[in-house]
Amino acid sequence: MLLSEHFALEEFTVSETAARHGIDNTPTQGVIENLRILAQNLENVRLLLDSRPIIITSGYRSPHLNAAVKGHMVSAHVQGLAADFICPGYGSRIDVSHYKMIDRHTSVQDPERMDPHLVAWMRAEMDWNFIVAPDEVSSYTAQGAKVGPDSGVVLEPMKILVPTGRPKATKWFESIGVEVVEVECSSLVRPRNSGSIHCCAGSIVRDPEPAD
Repeated sequence: MLLSEHFALEEFTVSETAARHGIDNTPTQGVIENLRILAQNLENVRLLLDSRPIIITSGYRSPHLNAAVKGHMVSAHVQGLAADFICPGYGSRIDVSHYKMIDRHTSVQDPERMDPHLVAWMRAEMDWNFIVAPDEVSSYTAQGAKVGPDSGVVLEPMKILVPTGRPKATKWFESIGVEVVEVECSSLVRPRNSGSIHCCAGSIVRDPEPAD
């Protein structure tokens, strides 16, 4: 079934993990309609990439498949609203974005997933310290990238504010010298809501003072 000029439904539903574990990854009609919208958006991306073919590496994930790949409970992939892809000639995505800050020049992050030139520059010019979290407190993306525990809001160097209910992560942070402040906010974070504690805080820019 074609969803758009260049994208078929099967490109968004095929999954080696689903096949390996016998998981049904058939989307509902509502999800298919979302995938039509997604496919059309990808047609626009294709134009920006000189009309080169786009290869979908991860599209729709049924709830069971999403759990099998340890995806977020409210992942847009489950709704048919997200797709990971590569475009031959443009390289593949490097997981630079998967970091958790705990100090000004320290992040919980696997530098092996980053551009080595960037890592070398950060270490040489910024004295950057990368800390790789152990498996028991980490999760993994569909591409196999390790993501460390959520560091919430950094209150000050080596002091973070995180939701309650993650004792293993809290214990690990404390073992590396991070002071952890826990707050009960279950109505704001997963699984009851789609956000994270990051939604509770952000940059506040004041309006300029009146000239008079």
